[in-house]
Amino acid sequence: MKRRQIEILNILINNQVVDMAKLLDLYQISKRSLFYDLAEINYQISLYGSIKTNKKNICLELQGNHCNEELKKSILLPYYQSDDRKKMILLSLLEENTVTIDDFAREFDVSRSTIVNDIDDIKNELGTLKVKMVYKNKKYTFSGSEINIRNKYLELLEVKTFDFSLVNSELLNVNALKKFNLSDYSLFYLSNLLQFISKRLANGNFIEQYISQLDNDFISKMHLFFIDERIKNNRFERNYINSYLASILSFEDAEASLKTKEFVDKLILYLNSFLSINVNDEYKLYQDLLTHLKLSYHRIKYNFPVYNQQVQLIIIKYFYLFSNTKRIVKSIGLQPFSKMSDEEIAYIVIYIGGYIYNEDLNFKELGIAFVCPEGRAISHHLMMQFNNYFPGINVVGTYSIREAEKISKNLDYLISTVDLPNCKNTIKVNPILTKQDVMNISKMLDDTKRKESDTNSILTIIKEYADVFDEKVLYQKIYELLSEKGIKKGYEPMLYELITKDKIQRIEKVNNFEEAIRLAAKPLLDEGVIEEIYIENMIANVYKFGPYIVLVDGFALAHASGFEGVNRIGMSLLVSDKSVDFLGKPVNIVVVMASTDSKSHLKALTTLTKIISDEEKLKSLQELDVEGICELIREVEK
Repeated sequence: MKRRQIEILNILINNQVVDMAKLLDLYQISKRSLFYDLAEINYQISLYGSIKTNKKNICLELQGNHCNEELKKSILLPYYQSDDRKKMILLSLLEENTVTIDDFAREFDVSRSTIVNDIDDIKNELGTLKVKMVYKNKKYTFSGSEINIRNKYLELLEVKTFDFSLVNSELLNVNALKKFNLSDYSLFYLSNLLQFISKRLANGNFIEQYISQLDNDFISKMHLFFIDERIKNNRFERNYINSYLASILSFEDAEASLKTKEFVDKLILYLNSFLSINVNDEYKLYQDLLTHLKLSYHRIKYNFPVYNQQVQLIIIKYFYLFSNTKRIVKSIGLQPFSKMSDEEIAYIVIYIGGYIYNEDLNFKELGIAFVCPEGRAISHHLMMQFNNYFPGINVVGTYSIREAEKISKNLDYLISTVDLPNCKNTIKVNPILTKQDVMNISKMLDDTKRKESDTNSILTIIKEYADVFDEKVLYQKIYELLSEKGIKKGYEPMLYELITKDKIQRIEKVNNFEEAIRLAAKPLLDEGVIEEIYIENMIANVYKFGPYIVLVDGFALAHASGFEGVNRIGMSLLVSDKSVDFLGKPVNIVVVMASTDSKSHLKALTTLTKIISDEEKLKSLQELDVEGICELIREVEK
């Protein structure tokens, strides 16, 4: 199966039922392409079950006693292992290592024919990048788009064992003396890239044309006078390196700062308008996004790849948030951010998701050790991989099986390459971490943070109404209970559960937008979902920020910043035959949304967005009676 097909299967395994429109939007493909992918997936999983579709949804149906975990192990895991193996093979061939097919077969413990098939797959993939791979004079050569070859090499460095001792010593000295504060990995990538380019130049492979709009000459600024003379003397080669340096350096760039601020301003506004995520008063989130995107501006502008191991995990975990953020980035339409990759968008979602779910995604307070009997080389490699994927976590060290039981009592988790039946909180991984291993570890760490947060919340309530004699023991007991049984998370209702018949009004006209908002909110006020102060805040926001709540022509989503005056989640809808003026924008439909947090309404809001993004459905919403509106909502959510 192709990568996209594997990703779709992964999403279906984790979600069971998926909106077809979301997948089309996520991958920017046609229905024909999607159905082709589903047909291929069905063929591959025929022994386990099948994928069913209707007009709106895609559903995974397993047969007999087959389960999701079995499907993951039999279909996904081999793919991820194969995917990593191909990357390592291609990296080795690009670096002109004298490795034969038989060498690869022995290294990866697979058959010779498997390696031959891997190389065929690599050739096909490179073909889409306008790159040819040819076996000549007992080695593979690469020709075609030189920029694509180099960017592919950068992308593949993720699988290369991090060895700081191999970083160019002159580069280290320049970084230290000039205080450029490049990270270890930035130095590692840059050093490898320069060595790779030198090899390519020695074989006569130059960039034919590369236009850069940078004013800075970072080669001179960083005193990188040790680099290949052929780079310094070739304008296009120099432009390429300068552009790459701009993508890893933190420096003052007026244009980048201005455009990044404009993008973040719009992003925050769109998050408020489209998703009703109240971030107006969250200065930290704004600054975090601004800082991050300033650093990624040149990387996006000059199409340098970025690696984000957790992108698939983020798509699965924050499916609604990811798909909507991707749509928002596209709607803003500001270059160069509009051409963000899924990896770049996933980083944005990490920030937003961390705010919404109040999660610490760094897991810095945990204590982890490795149990690895395979020897020092494997142990070291495993730790290096882990530090790459999960920087900042306290790794205590590596231990033998004999030591595992003793040390496990004082640690949060043991990560082991073998089974440890007598140890709690253990996760088994492969000596070379697969994508599935990384996803399992990330989920484990994430669950820990959730349990810690839930434990603290429960403990706070207990302390308010009872005397606690041993807080540490009580905390541990609550934590253990949640670990065994789990805890029910906040329910995210569907749109049809919120906009019911009694929450819908049809009128002939209203006099002004204030009256429209008050009338639209009345069903929620009468039921005690909201209080009067929430209505006043909604109206005040329109005067303060303008008609930002008018998402599309004729439609307004009224909500206030913060949760003051909201008792529980709710939505109501008002349809006026004659439009009302919202500070210069005519509106016929007003939806009032109230939420007690920034996440519980996202599922319902996604459905609403689908309706208003479709001109036909939006028109129907305006014309249908109450029964018809309810039926339309249910139809979209099927």
